[in-house]
Amino acid sequence: MQYQKRIIEALIRQGKRGDAARLNNEILKEDSKDPDARALVASMLLDSGQISKAVSELQDVVNATPNNFVARYHLGRAHAARGEWEQARQQFVEAIRQRQDYLPARVALGELQLSRGEYDTSLQSAGEILALNPQSIPGRLMQASALAGLKKTPEARNVLETVLKNRPDSAEAWFQLGGLNLAEQKYGPAEDAFRKSYQLNPSTIRPLVGIAQSYAERNRMADAIEVLTTESQKRPDRLDLQMSLASFQARAGKYDPAIKDLQAALPRVEHKDPKTASELEFQIGEIYRQKGDAQNAIYWLRKAKEFQPDNFAILANLALLLDATGRAQEARSLYEESLRKEPDNPIMLNNLAFLMAQNGGDLDQALTLAQRAKQRLPESQEVSDTLGMIYLQKNLSDSALQIFRGLVKDQPNNATFRIHLALALLQKGDKLSARRELQDALEARPQPADTLKIKELMGKIS
Repeated sequence: MQYQKRIIEALIRQGKRGDAARLNNEILKEDSKDPDARALVASMLLDSGQISKAVSELQDVVNATPNNFVARYHLGRAHAARGEWEQARQQFVEAIRQRQDYLPARVALGELQLSRGEYDTSLQSAGEILALNPQSIPGRLMQASALAGLKKTPEARNVLETVLKNRPDSAEAWFQLGGLNLAEQKYGPAEDAFRKSYQLNPSTIRPLVGIAQSYAERNRMADAIEVLTTESQKRPDRLDLQMSLASFQARAGKYDPAIKDLQAALPRVEHKDPKTASELEFQIGEIYRQKGDAQNAIYWLRKAKEFQPDNFAILANLALLLDATGRAQEARSLYEESLRKEPDNPIMLNNLAFLMAQNGGDLDQALTLAQRAKQRLPESQEVSDTLGMIYLQKNLSDSALQIFRGLVKDQPNNATFRIHLALALLQKGDKLSARRELQDALEARPQPADTLKIKELMGKIS
């Protein structure tokens, strides 16, 4: 059986996943509880988008064989796919602890750190990979990405040029080089690098998107759309191209054509590839949101959530829309659900805290949430405003005044901040100062709802 497993590993490395699956099924016929075979089945479920099933199966394998570092690695991948970053990190770290030289887990951990903007730690992870294998291309590319994230552009460029000297066929290295050039507004060299990347690996459209982005940054949206339209016409079977094209159309304000094309693509995948269908529905919902059509946006995000109930992006965006349209109870439920996936997300923490403060929730819990958000976004005026409103609700007038005075000082033309300062002054009994703030708020051209609030408060003062 160990011989069969080694053959399976070789088949997977060669990209022959179908042959690997068939051989794996033979192992399961002999022993349905074989942990390695079950882990492979779960990894294939994960690759097909059946994330919840993969998590359940892999968790069972890990519970039965805690030292199965490969299963832990795949369980980490599954958690990452659900946006459960800390759980993913824990599994990768444990897999590395069990097998120090298991590079897939080290690469996955480094990529997770990169995706979270943890450039210092990802640079350290890259160093550990290179210490084990100085020739590791993933390690070098991770090192370059981390250096770029740390704004150490010359060092990142040196790493990429070294990689390309030894591996001129590295599509990812060319892509990263294009990104560096784009960041420095070297548009010609950026496009050349992106085209080279796409020629080497046309299976990924990121280089095409890079070329389109280079046009977009120069306000040449028509050219950006044309690049993607031309390639999409050549490859009508490529949904990823259609989705990227729709994204740029929406950026250019062409909402209806983008939505029409995405809806036309749905029947091709909604039965045979529910995950891709869910991603299409999510994008349609997001374009409706950009268009200002909240009701249709909510409808499509709900549909997207049906197949991907654990997808953090879907949960978070749906929660934000429900909150904005006054559906407080539904929004609160989704905020709480999204925080179970990503407990330290400052936007979700702040929005849930504000919603609780405005709708009779537990003010102590709301304050804790807002303080956690403030730790992660210390410069955010929106989070400060939430803290101030909670202090106001708790009758901590002095704390509220301190926050709102600071906000008004930083943004004197923000009518909302002046209204909140007026509320705090009224709570202190200073009607004269409150009226002055409200008059200044009126001069700041407030939104209609704020104008009504100002007039109502001025009437109460009178």
